[in-house]
Amino acid sequence: MEKKNKGGYLILQEKLRKLESDYSLTKEKLKIYGLDGDFSENADWLLLEEKKNNLQSKIDLLKAKLAEVNQEEEKVITYRLLENGEEKSIKITN
Repeated sequence: MEKKNKGGYLILQEKLRKLESDYSLTKEKLKIYGLDGDFSENADWLLLEEKKNNLQSKIDLLKAKLAEVNQEEEKVITYRLLENGEEKSIKITN
């Protein structure tokens, strides 16, 4: 992986870690609200639910970006044996 791409990849991973942490905290807050009764009509509960949904969307997009970056990094080398002309492919990983 090139240094430029590796730095970008690490930044994406750090953003993902932060989003997942925020998501977990938001989920815990919603559980706490749920223990006290039905707060589905409560503005705080509604805002937390919306925040949780937004965080999940961002997490999904970031995971897709990370997968795309990983796909770009996969390289395949194909070579041909001189003895019999058979082709061999090797996938290079990080």
